[in-house]
Amino acid sequence: MKTPPTASDIQPAEDPGANRSDTRPAADGAGQKIFVVDDHTDASNTLALALQCLGYEAHSCYSGPQAIARARALKTPSRAARPEHARHGWL
Repeated sequence: MKTPPTASDIQPAEDPGANRSDTRPAADGAGQKIFVVDDHTDASNTLALALQCLGYEAHSCYSGPQAIARARALKTPSRAARPEHARHGWL
């Protein structure tokens, strides 16, 4: 019959981030405003939250007119971009 392991038998798991000086992403977008426009509210909110974690001032908008109104209210210069713009190096 095998006995259950004791505390001295169990080794702590190796910390994968132990050799890194900082495991947090760099705040590359500090001070930059981004409007995430998508009619799918969960997608818009999730992406805006991820961008905020990277230091951006991200705002969720659920329609084009709402995004324009919010940008005007925040006195933000406009620059529209779509995902394919970044892919082709147009940004």
